[in-house]
Amino acid sequence: MSAITLPVPSARPRSTGVACNCEPLALDPVSHPGESVSASLAAASRLGTAPLGFRGRIRAVDATGCGRSLPPAELERRLLEMGFVEGAMVEIRNQGLFGRDPIAIRVDHATVALRRAEANAIHVDAVDGAR
Repeated sequence: MSAITLPVPSARPRSTGVACNCEPLALDPVSHPGESVSASLAAASRLGTAPLGFRGRIRAVDATGCGRSLPPAELERRLLEMGFVEGAMVEIRNQGLFGRDPIAIRVDHATVALRRAEANAIHVDAVDGAR
């Protein structure tokens, strides 16, 4: 009987940046009255790229291409369960010392910690007076 050799996974260096393989912003072409579709899409941004102190309202949750460790449907489900639902107010309260990761996000009346790569699945619109 011969021995079976299995490949040994090589250690990958951890990424220190917040780069994400996310697809370009693609939301449904729904605009507010008096607003063009292109202006509506341009106004939305990803929560993972927002600076400390950002305040906004969630427009959509779309994890296509954002989750590194989870399938997109699973990441979306978990974010929704934590309260990241359309229309909820969010504020970035704190961030990690090294690499600005993870971030503490105030969602309505709860504070949740997320990696910026996962927060990129949350599309937001800045509210008046936000940074």
